[in-house]
Order: sequence, then structure tokens, then C-alpha cells
Amino acid sequence: MSSTSTYSILRRPSHKAALQLGWTLLLSFFLISFLSAQCTGPFTIFSESFEDHGNTANGGAGRYTSTNDFYDTSSDDDYFGRVEGATEEYFLTNTSSGSIANSVTAYVGWEGDFFYAAEDLNDVAGETTVFGLQDGVAFKDLTITGININGGTNLCFSALFARGENDGCGLSSYDAADFVEVYYNVDGTGDVKALCFNPDLECNIPLDISNEPLHHDPNCDGDGDDGVVLTNTFQEFNFSVPNGTSLDIRIRVSMDAGGEEVAFDFFRVRSDTDVTPANGAITITNCPTLLSDGVVGLTCLNTTPNYIVFPTFTTTCPTSSVVTVVQDPPAGTQLGVGMFPIVLTATDQCGNMETCEFTLNNTDITPPIMNCPADFTINLVNGAA
Repeated sequence: MSSTSTYSILRRPSHKAALQLGWTLLLSFFLISFLSAQCTGPFTIFSESFEDHGNTANGGAGRYTSTNDFYDTSSDDDYFGRVEGATEEYFLTNTSSGSIANSVTAYVGWEGDFFYAAEDLNDVAGETTVFGLQDGVAFKDLTITGININGGTNLCFSALFARGENDGCGLSSYDAADFVEVYYNVDGTGDVKALCFNPDLECNIPLDISNEPLHHDPNCDGDGDDGVVLTNTFQEFNFSVPNGTSLDIRIRVSMDAGGEEVAFDFFRVRSDTDVTPANGAITITNCPTLLSDGVVGLTCLNTTPNYIVFPTFTTTCPTSSVVTVVQDPPAGTQLGVGMFPIVLTATDQCGNMETCEFTLNNTDITPPIMNCPADFTINLVNGAA
């Protein structure tokens, strides 16, 4: 990624001073290196790659919400929504529309089979809409809410981004009003703009803010002059997220003309530590694996003990520390010789459930008892036989 950044900076025209160029190059190198290295947590606590229909607004699985997905053939294939990478077909739901979401240059390097893509978003109702809803607004939002980050540390959000063409300064499609922005919101404290993509303004000539390529904008100042250029090949960008309990992510895309194309994919939140479920969790320690118990008595049966007292059951349920444990088969059950599964099921006031399962081996250690009478004599009488 740093090599791409170097090329994008060196190609800038000579109206930038040489000293400023050197410092910009050095700063960009360290900034991009930092951004590339910080998302290294071993625990992926959230992932979304748009592989199936998850949009709440269109009756999907409810993993994200995008209220104005649409496809319109009357205005140069304008659209916002899921695209199958290999075929470029547009999907409003899990069924293909049969329509192609054309890009000037085919996208490369998406995750899985699908990604989200956008082009010319301000179409109005009444045009030849094939799928979805046109609202006439130049931007569209996709929102993911309620990501559990409770207990996570060194949190990092990452995603893949690309644009649908590779043209350079003065030949590209993006203007000053075009952008991609990603916001995070931890525990309802408000949206924070954390990741931006904007055209490299005046990339061609001074005061020219039209037809410039789309760049990463590290300081989100509206000018992508100090960031790596987007291409048709997906690249990963990321940012740190503060610790908390719940995380919302919102991406806003603004494109208002034909040929202004952008795509995103593979949202992930990574952490140095695993998260605690929002309703807490039950922990069971000292759960046995195999217990042997001798069968006593002439009936070859053994009374099953109360095994609930052996393990330790605790919960992090925020409303109550009470854990209820049920044994199956219950204590007092008569079991014979053989191997028997024992299941201890623990539940708490938050609805969490965990089990401790082990095997009871009943063996017959009681020898048989014979009631042998005392010696006795039988007298025979002559002739009695």
C-alpha cells in the first residue's frame, strides 16, 4: 500500500513545493504503514461481507440497514446495493435482478462472491426503476447497529474499498461533492467520522475541483491529496475504535453523476481479546469427565448421587448472579450396572445456558451372598427305602 501511496504523491504537479512534497511523502508513508499495521487483533468479533440478503429495509436477515437500495437502467445503470463480483449482476434480495451493474473498469479482489457498490445515486422516482426505491438524494447510508464489543481491547474496524475506474488527474469522474465516509458510534455517544475518501482536488491544475481521482483522505478535510489513490482493486483501510459495550457503524456514499462508481466490502471488527456476550455468560469449572460408582445391594442397583455440588457455576449476567442447575437423571434415580450419561444444565436470569456433561460408570463390586444352612443329619430307617 505504501508503494501505491508513493506513486500517487510523486505524480502531483510541480505547483507543490519540493520541501512540502518530501514531508508529505514521509508523513504519508508512516501514516499508511500505521494504518496497515494496527488491525492485528487475533479475535474477529464481527464480520460482514454481504454474501446474502441481510438488509432489514428489504426484508433481509437484519444484519444491516440500507433504506434506499435501487437499480435504474434509464440513467446509465445507476444503482446502490449488492453486486455479484463474477457476473456483475445486481441483487436487491437473494434473487438476481438479471441486470448488470456496469463499472468502467471491472472490480478485482472482493471478499467472497458479493460486495456493495454505488453509481450516480440521486435518481428520482418516476424514472425507469427496475428494482428498489429512488429518493432523489445524492447520498446513501448503510448502517450496522449493536455490534457487541464488551470486553474487547485494542479494537479496530477494517473494510475493503475500490473505485470503478483507474483514470488519472483531469480524466477521472469524481468532483468535490463526491465522497465516502465511515462513522462509528460507541455506546450511543454520537457519530465520529473516522474514515474518508475524497477526490484529489486540484490534482490536474490549480482551482480545478472536477474530474479528479478518488483518494483516501486521512485527515478528512475534503481533499484526498495526501492519501493513497483508490483503484479498481479492493484495498483494506482501517481505524481504531474506543473500548465500550456496543458499536454502530455507518457508511455514507455520495455520488451524483454517471461514471462516479465506488464499492466496499468485508467489514470486520478485530480485538486483542474476545468479547463477553451482552447478556453475560455462564462459566462452569471442575466439570468431571468420568465418574465411577460401585453398585451395592443384592438388587444390583445404585442410587444416583447429587452431582450438582461437584462443579462450580458462575455467571456474569448483569441483572443477577443466580444460577439454577438441573441434573438429568435426577439425584435418587436407581441405575444398574453400565455407563450412563449425566447432564447438569445451568441457566441464569439472562437466559444464558451451559451444560456440564460426563459419564457415570456403575460397576458391581458387591459379591453375591448365598444363605447356606447349617449342617444337618438325615437318619435312614431300615426298610424305609
